[in-house]
Amino acid sequence: MRRVLAHEPPAFGLLPGAEEHRAFIASVHETFVREGMGPAGARFAAWAGAGGDRWEPAPELAARLFANGPRFLEHELRSFTSWLPDIGALRGPAAEGRLVLAVGRETRGALCREPAVTLASHLGLAPLALPGGHGGWLAAAEESAVLVREAMK
Repeated sequence: MRRVLAHEPPAFGLLPGAEEHRAFIASVHETFVREGMGPAGARFAAWAGAGGDRWEPAPELAARLFANGPRFLEHELRSFTSWLPDIGALRGPAAEGRLVLAVGRETRGALCREPAVTLASHLGLAPLALPGGHGGWLAAAEESAVLVREAMK
């Protein structure tokens, strides 16, 4: 593999208030345990700005989220949101030109976008803007594919 595209990676630890973000993620897990997938998923999406005020994912995404939701909320969310990229390694010669950071055109101002923007700033990169929100590229697959193909050359 010559390049990696990271679309709005959830490295919230890069942001100011990292401890508060970590505490919120723990509270989402607690909500999942007490109230189930719907309330926990909606709470997380509203907080991260991935779904707006009312979380209604596109039908293609909704089916996948429903099927994977319990595993995501029980086992994955806390681990991948606590991961911190090694900025020094990403600046090194072995990584040069291998990372493309992407954001949704409609996530401007949303928390889900901020780790990608922050990491891009640290690395001197300009994020690739893909159609839609956090998962909007699914609804605009053809346009997204053209942009991704070009960025991965």
